[in-house]
Amino acid sequence: MRFPVLLQIALVAGAAAIMAEDIRQEFSGIDLNDSRRDKRLLKVAAALAKDPQRSVCAATGGWAETMGAYRLLNNENVIPAALLAPHQAAVVRRCEGFACVVVAQDTTEMDFTAMKSTTGLGPLNDEKRRGRLPARSLRRE
Repeated sequence: MRFPVLLQIALVAGAAAIMAEDIRQEFSGIDLNDSRRDKRLLKVAAALAKDPQRSVCAATGGWAETMGAYRLLNNENVIPAALLAPHQAAVVRRCEGFACVVVAQDTTEMDFTAMKSTTGLGPLNDEKRRGRLPARSLRRE
């Protein structure tokens, strides 16, 4: 499932206080090779940015919207690089004109060792411990 990348983008967008209307600027230039996918991404990202702690189902507001979000995020033609490209370009635009930009970064350890059936996890600080290391960044001028 490819949605963790989109969730990370939405969390960053929400943390930066980007409102639902502004998400269109964050993703300007998105090209998922299908205008319907582009529109769906804007809709899903706006919902997640508005309330990033909610699940996809709760944030999107209905079963049809949830299924549309999951179809988009599980689509083999939607690659993480395509999702990230406009966001990365927007970050560069926001940093232009500053002589120095400080980016504070935090990596939190999520330990899922006890959840034996969970897949897709990597090693933590000890090979016996399994989990994820999500990273968040905050830019300051």
